[in-house]
Amino acid sequence: MSCHGRRRARAPIPFPNESFGPGPRKGLAALLVGLGCACGPRGEPGYSGEAFPSRRTELPIGSANLGFVANSGSDTVSVVDLDNFTLVSELPVGRNPVDRDGPRSLVIDRSRALVHIILSFPDTESGPHSVDFGSERPGYVQTLALEDLRPLHETRVGSAPFAMALTPSELNLVVVHNDPARALIGEDALSRRSTVTVLDARFGEGQSAELVELPLCITPRAFEFASDGSLVAACVGDDALVELDLSSGELSTAFDVDPSAPQKPYAMSRSPDGQRLAVAYQLSRQIVLFDVEALDGANRSLPVSGVPSSTTWLSDEVLLVSICDPDGVVLIDTQDLSIIQKYNFGAECDAPSELALGPSGGLYLVCEGDGFQRGTLVQLDAQTLAAEKSLELGVAPDRMAVITR
Repeated sequence: MSCHGRRRARAPIPFPNESFGPGPRKGLAALLVGLGCACGPRGEPGYSGEAFPSRRTELPIGSANLGFVANSGSDTVSVVDLDNFTLVSELPVGRNPVDRDGPRSLVIDRSRALVHIILSFPDTESGPHSVDFGSERPGYVQTLALEDLRPLHETRVGSAPFAMALTPSELNLVVVHNDPARALIGEDALSRRSTVTVLDARFGEGQSAELVELPLCITPRAFEFASDGSLVAACVGDDALVELDLSSGELSTAFDVDPSAPQKPYAMSRSPDGQRLAVAYQLSRQIVLFDVEALDGANRSLPVSGVPSSTTWLSDEVLLVSICDPDGVVLIDTQDLSIIQKYNFGAECDAPSELALGPSGGLYLVCEGDGFQRGTLVQLDAQTLAAEKSLELGVAPDRMAVITR
């Protein structure tokens, strides 16, 4: 069982409890004053300032090491000062004020001062706009200004966008769709495949947004890039790994680590030297190391004590894995494939999700929780792996991206 399977229903959106204006007896003038409108004649005493000032928090880009966490249950992004482990701000994102937008993966393009975020609209069947889109409602990639996360641009993509990354060249964004509805249509495996969308990342430089959409596999969950720029995906529905050439659209033969039983490849990460791929298999509760250039070649595996939910390389020799049931983390020596250290959490981390490596070796773990209450970000002790500090995030936090000063 994955950590995400603990949710019993969709998370409520925490709309603020506020008044939207004065009562009817106060009149129009009082309403305008309450809204801060300076409507007197130009030059009248007291008329000053910007007509429409920005109320957004300006982020300390360049002066602090920051973590950006997408909160899929509250349509916000939590920005964390990693130096002081404090919350800078929790800013709203999305395009729909009624339905849940479901921001998931986010990518920071530091060179262009942009943040790209996926809007997945996970609860379409129950939202007021389901009559318009049905179960095939398209998702969006929304482009935001890095300095304050104000929206700049949006690109409509296919349904169920799930994970996103910049290509190694940083010229394109790759969005992988995890579409469970398509996976159930018909008996033809080809028609059940989710897609991958390639977008031009050079927003504002005269480039078109969407470039191409390619079929990939059945419900892909995670992906990485090989040294030649091709995409390697962990496909839950196929119970296998596949490689996709993004230039030609050619797919490799699906590779199943054990055809005799389901394994459920769920998460993956590439080693810093680019040579190896660590894949977490949830049903078999194991971590498997592959040669990136030869997935069907020799591989090595190590069982772990829980259901693995993410893998993060701390170096070419050390891998950190988050697990559920029990909730904890496991530190692995990838040379002799042995467990160096492990730690099981108590109440300090419910449903460990994504691990992130911060500046100066800081270890940060997103704890998703049950989807009803706010999740947390915990800072781990580098020696014991215990949770040293905890910080409240939004509802159902998903993934964190880190930028340094």
